[in-house]
Amino acid sequence: MKKFIVILLLMFFLVPFSVSAASISSVSISDINTEQSVGSSFYLPVNVRFSGIDRNSENTTGIYTVVLALAFDDSVLEISGVLTDFYDAQIYKDDNYYYILSIIDLDSTGNKCVDQFLACTDYSANIRFYVKNDSKETVDIKVLEAAAGGFKVDPTLESYLEENAELLEYTTESITTVSILKSETEVTAPPETSVVIESEPNIEVTNEQLEQAKENFTSHATPSPTPDISTSSNANLKTLTIDHYEIPFKEDQYHYYITVSEDVESLTVHAEPADSKATYEIIGADSIASGSDVRIVVKAENGEEQTYTIRINRVSNGIEKEEEQAEEKKFVITEKQKKIAFVVLGILVIIALICWIIFHFKSRKLDKLLDKM
Repeated sequence: MKKFIVILLLMFFLVPFSVSAASISSVSISDINTEQSVGSSFYLPVNVRFSGIDRNSENTTGIYTVVLALAFDDSVLEISGVLTDFYDAQIYKDDNYYYILSIIDLDSTGNKCVDQFLACTDYSANIRFYVKNDSKETVDIKVLEAAAGGFKVDPTLESYLEENAELLEYTTESITTVSILKSETEVTAPPETSVVIESEPNIEVTNEQLEQAKENFTSHATPSPTPDISTSSNANLKTLTIDHYEIPFKEDQYHYYITVSEDVESLTVHAEPADSKATYEIIGADSIASGSDVRIVVKAENGEEQTYTIRINRVSNGIEKEEEQAEEKKFVITEKQKKIAFVVLGILVIIALICWIIFHFKSRKLDKLLDKM
């Protein structure tokens, strides 16, 4: 069973997993207290809770996919659907086990980490079961294992490297017992709304999903619903400038860094969408802090969005003090030079004075000698 879970996750990562600081702290399922009759459906809530994940931090692990392993008597029950918060779910069967594979829904927003791509909240799913016969009075549904794949969150990256994928595992024995109500009516087929369960992963479909997953790795842009072909999908900027600062703006470059002094509390940002019908919003420029972001969210005519991020880095007073100290050192050196100059000048004056005395003494002696002659 564990091997199959790893295979499922590897289909989306295709790389070895590293040890993660985050972990799965618990897996729980709810009790089904009412009797279920043949032909009826019921939902089983399953919750996976994570630890070591801080939604508001960049130094955290974000979840990309979750896998649940279930066991139950499929001669009585059948999975006919899965509803998950913020994930897209698929169902697979291997031997006597069923697997719910959930992949992050890129259109969701409420569960996202600060990178707006990975999930930073607990996982919950409502698994719909269909009762197809009453050959037993009770049926146990067990959640045997949970696994999750994630990455270290970094909003400055334009892509997540596949070799940095992390695997979280959790073994459990969560069980709920379902009471089956005897009925004279025999129903052997689930309703038309039931899902098709693959006895093993469909490789062709999986490859398509894998390609989509790889595309998701390479961008933090939040996808929008299917665009209306009659409207523009251009959510890029034509120009982006900041008063008193220069940035190497490119239309397809979405992350920038600037350094400001400590006394700068806000920025004046100017932006112009590439499409005149697009709109934009500047977030965070009125109050900035070191390590904070200013975001320019551009919304295309058809609702598609793109975000440009400016990371703020402050210059500490220490740098300014070092510059002042350097200037002071220059001043001290100049004073020393002046003192040396005075000393040298004094020595020269003394030498000149000695020479004058000697010369004057010799001149007087010579005058006395000439007088005697």
